[in-house]
Amino acid sequence: ITARGSDALEDVLSTLRASGLGFQVVLHHCPMQGQRMEESIVEALRWFYRHRDAVDVLCIVRGGGSRSDLAQFDTMGIAKGVCYQQVPVLVGIGHELDQCVLDDVARSFRTPTAVASALVEQVRGYLDRALEIGRRMAAATRRRTAAARTTVDAGHARLGRAARRNLLTSRERLGAISRQIGRGVQTDLTGRRRSLRVAGDRLAAGVRAQRRQAAIRLEALPQRLHR
Repeated sequence: ITARGSDALEDVLSTLRASGLGFQVVLHHCPMQGQRMEESIVEALRWFYRHRDAVDVLCIVRGGGSRSDLAQFDTMGIAKGVCYQQVPVLVGIGHELDQCVLDDVARSFRTPTAVASALVEQVRGYLDRALEIGRRMAAATRRRTAAARTTVDAGHARLGRAARRNLLTSRERLGAISRQIGRGVQTDLTGRRRSLRVAGDRLAAGVRAQRRQAAIRLEALPQRLHR
């Protein structure tokens, strides 16, 4: 809140520009002296209250002036309008020694340039804290990532060792089963061979017995025929 084209406005804008930070400034023009000053400032305060969600801070600035000019800020309407604001209100109305009501209901600075410098310092402090938090978060993330990588590597190593043990155990089991099957097959073959030999021996003995009996019958056949 200040007069368009005033030195106070230029002081604030030049200080903000020099900071290199991305400030967005909304100007509500008000005459900062004269009969319409109180009415104009009260209307500006009402406008900023209606748009309170769109602003972060409200500044009321003007250049130097006489003590009588400063007394124009000692009004109930302006004081109430400042107290109703829901964002911080910074005041720099260009006086060094004298005070007005605004100095008691807002954050007071001696000059408009001091108001802008305070804003710059506040934002830079915030950015520094944000950067420090970011660095801390990055460092914590790196530590956690390294710890997680170590845990994963250890898990992979354990899985690899367990897999190798399981593989060796499975091979040993398969080998034992193969040997058992081989011994079973060998035993079965041996038994079958023995049974075949016994059966062959019996068959040969039977054949020899039948031959002997056939030979005996053949020898006895001529004698039967002569009878």
